[in-house]
Amino acid sequence: MRVAYVLPSIHIPSGWRSFCSGLINALSHYVDPIIFVAASDMEVATSLFPHQRVFSLPLTQRALLTDLHAWPALSAFLFEIIKRRFRRRGHGHNHGRDHGNIFDYTHGYGEIDLVHSLEAYPTGLIGFLLARELRKPHVISAIGTYAVLWANYRIHKFIYGQILKRARAIFPISQGTAALIKKHFGQYLHGVPIQTILCGNDYARSISREAALNREFPEIPTILSVGVIIPRKGYHISLAAFAKVKEQLPQARYWIVGSIDDVNYFKQLQHFIAAHRLKDVEFLGEVSEEKLRQCYEQASLFLLTPQQIGLYFEGFGLVYLEAGAYGLPVIGTKTGGVPDAVKDGVTGLLFEPGDVEGLSRGLLLLLTNRDLARKFGQANRDWAETLTWERSARQYYEAYLDLIKI
Repeated sequence: MRVAYVLPSIHIPSGWRSFCSGLINALSHYVDPIIFVAASDMEVATSLFPHQRVFSLPLTQRALLTDLHAWPALSAFLFEIIKRRFRRRGHGHNHGRDHGNIFDYTHGYGEIDLVHSLEAYPTGLIGFLLARELRKPHVISAIGTYAVLWANYRIHKFIYGQILKRARAIFPISQGTAALIKKHFGQYLHGVPIQTILCGNDYARSISREAALNREFPEIPTILSVGVIIPRKGYHISLAAFAKVKEQLPQARYWIVGSIDDVNYFKQLQHFIAAHRLKDVEFLGEVSEEKLRQCYEQASLFLLTPQQIGLYFEGFGLVYLEAGAYGLPVIGTKTGGVPDAVKDGVTGLLFEPGDVEGLSRGLLLLLTNRDLARKFGQANRDWAETLTWERSARQYYEAYLDLIKI
């Protein structure tokens, strides 16, 4: 089975890049992948997928009809479709690493069976147009915010709705994402199968299971968060909870790893810290892989308190599984896809998004009860080992087989 994968932007490290590389490399054991990326991502794609055929499109993630800057590239893509309609097969050969006619890959490779957009919209628009031109089924992975955000924009909601309506299947990465798609785009989804396939991970491959299950907890109670500094990550809530922890556990400290993507929000956090005279909070910024490993190894628990802000939400929460790979218990919030990543009462604790009191109690419990922290951490390691990309790939492949039979 040959499957064309249309990828969103992967030129910088992100959840999209992790999802695309992890899933496609696992799926390559089941299908023959044909990978399509934006021309600007071609170099990164060939390094991520050295054994796969990769082709460039003028654009993928920036394919917004309301973005005038995207129109030249989008027009180039549409022009290729028009040319193909006049001559059903392109001339010449494309061996997967140049920027020739986007339909030349058909020479020598046979027909594609299915087109899979690995992001709902706007990447899904390009996947939809490609599938329609190839006269093949189109399926969509719904990653999180970008699967729902367009409900706020009349033009995009209509276009995206038509793409959803014509999809052969939609695959949200969490039950939370699936629920929000149904809520905001339900009128377009009649008869469209929606199958949640949880996100995968491969963190446990690089961390010894023995080391994770027998980790030493630090003498200084240490809370770790990993995630970009934006309101959706909920640092204003986690800092408020930490302030209450400090009242009873003054030696506790809090490390926050992540780039500052919202300067004004960062200033609000600093103001909170100053106003409450909160000590032992350290913003570490972006760190190397080795430094990140050290942070996980030296932490007592992992904390991230995502908030849904408008239609921006946490689609899943791979960092909870990364923490699990190190044998860490986790604390999170009941929002978006977090309840799919954290098993409440098993791998960690979940609280309502604004429940500062509950979060502080949960932090104190796991910081002072090492037996419980170890129990949750060991269960989280098992969970990280269960939710692999191989598991996700098998589920996608089985879904493909069912779709091809229809």
